[in-house]
Amino acid sequence: MDGDGTIRQSRWRGFRKLVVPAAGSVLVGVGVGIQIWTAFHTTSFGWFAYAPLSGTRPTPFTGTEPGPWGAVLTTAGLVILAFWAGLLIGTRRSPAR
Repeated sequence: MDGDGTIRQSRWRGFRKLVVPAAGSVLVGVGVGIQIWTAFHTTSFGWFAYAPLSGTRPTPFTGTEPGPWGAVLTTAGLVILAFWAGLLIGTRRSPAR
């Protein structure tokens, strides 16, 4: 390693160029996929009037809804991609020789 840390900078540059946009794209893709999946699948809440006949207790919330998680993942991916694009645009480049 040089005294000015050029190896560390080159590793960070490689990480920044490949992994950060890939992670942001994956988050956006998974988030959009979850949102599309929840849009086409209806949620069944059951028949509350007949709950005593089935022997189950009616609960207002049966689990975690996937819809909001899709929006959260999509937003997180877009924020990562926005910061990556800003970093890419704002990076100083060495002058042409």
